[in-house]
Amino acid sequence: MSKLRSHSTDVKEALREVLRESEVVDNLSANILDRLEQKIVALVDNAVRDKCEEYDNLLESLEARMKALEKETAHVNKLAAQRTDELEQYQRRTSLRFFGIPETRGEDTDEKSIVNGSKQDEFVDLFTNSGVDIIVVSETWLKDGNCVNLPNYNSYYVNRPISRSGGGVAIFVKECHSAKVITTSLGENNRPEYVLLEVLVGSNKILVAGIYRAPKVGFLDAFQDDIQKYSVNYKYVFVCGDLNARFNSGSEETKIICDVLGFCNLHCVPFGPTFHIPGCYSTLDIISSNCPNLLIVFGQKLASGFSAHDLLYAVYNLLVPPVRKQRITCRNFKHIVVDDLFNDLEKAPWEEIFNCNNIDSKLEKFNGIITDVMDKHAPLKTFTAKQPSQPWMTKCIRKLIKKRNKLRIKFLKTKSAPDHEKFKDIRNKVKQEIRSAKAKFFYSKFGMCMSSKSTWATIRSLNIANKSAPANLVVPVDILNEHYAFCIIRKTP
Repeated sequence: MSKLRSHSTDVKEALREVLRESEVVDNLSANILDRLEQKIVALVDNAVRDKCEEYDNLLESLEARMKALEKETAHVNKLAAQRTDELEQYQRRTSLRFFGIPETRGEDTDEKSIVNGSKQDEFVDLFTNSGVDIIVVSETWLKDGNCVNLPNYNSYYVNRPISRSGGGVAIFVKECHSAKVITTSLGENNRPEYVLLEVLVGSNKILVAGIYRAPKVGFLDAFQDDIQKYSVNYKYVFVCGDLNARFNSGSEETKIICDVLGFCNLHCVPFGPTFHIPGCYSTLDIISSNCPNLLIVFGQKLASGFSAHDLLYAVYNLLVPPVRKQRITCRNFKHIVVDDLFNDLEKAPWEEIFNCNNIDSKLEKFNGIITDVMDKHAPLKTFTAKQPSQPWMTKCIRKLIKKRNKLRIKFLKTKSAPDHEKFKDIRNKVKQEIRSAKAKFFYSKFGMCMSSKSTWATIRSLNIANKSAPANLVVPVDILNEHYAFCIIRKTP
């Protein structure tokens, strides 16, 4: 240990001697400064590089968001220009077309969708148990995921995405007729919207097309191509919808649309003006077919409840098989007198049961006694089952609806402003009454539900659960890609 200490002392002394030389100290200081400078430069360079990468990523994100906003702004401007062109016919253009049985009317000017409030109620109430075979509705204003639950009918839709307003086509086919979608429009902007169905009516397969063409929109070639492509496979073809063509006006636009129908060998039913607003009475809607010789009767009726368009109807002789009505047999317990029932049960020959030798005979005798007594006090009755209508549509509301329809007919005859104001007042009153009655009905139904089980039981009893999704919703891949890409960009920090 003493040797190590002496050597350590010698080393320290040697270092002191060396450090006393200025040249050595200068070289050592220079080396230390060089190392420190290199280290600091490396740290600063790494920090600057990391920050630059962060700013580059943020700049790329901002550029992507700017491009998306520019694209969205261009889309909004285009849509605004389109809607400006349509302001001349801003009122709803919902049109109902029928083959099978006549109909009635409906539309107002401040709500634009049959899924809104009183419109849907009147629509469902009108056609439940109506017996109409096929109903075509143009310009439904339904969005993706929306549908209308019309009892005893299967429905087929072409709806617009949530980002676009207006438009849409729906076809309701009675459950006794099987149907399938042949093709639909592709959901493109500024293009006609349509759906083609194959419907089996008796032994005949017919082609039914529902179409909506917005004002001043062309591009009917795709619809014409589909009609010509598929109509060769069917003996009977029907096209119904709102074409916004102002038929009988002699305009160039009308001539083009008439030529398209002519190329497809379709003949329009000769309706009068189908669209009625103050200062405008135009024929915008059609029912056309390739079998005008089978037309039995046709007509149009006002649609005061849910459209400024008339409801058009046409009956064609296609030998539709009669629908088998469901008949139910049950006992009528309404007029039972409990005391008389108990007296007859006491007087019944129950001792005969004990005199039987086997259990089968005893059971047969027991059932016979009970049946005889019930036949006397609760006789069997047979009735035809009908689908219940909207339960909140009371007699008072129906009277108001009739009054509203009469006022609209009067206004269309006189075309006077006071009659128009009276019609609008009663129309608004009808809507308010329906909303109020509907709210009271649901409050009375769900107000006593104390558990989720009772709530779901009530929902099922009202037939508003387990609705099937709309058939054949066409959403182009490019629109889906654009939507989700934009959502991801908006969430980027």
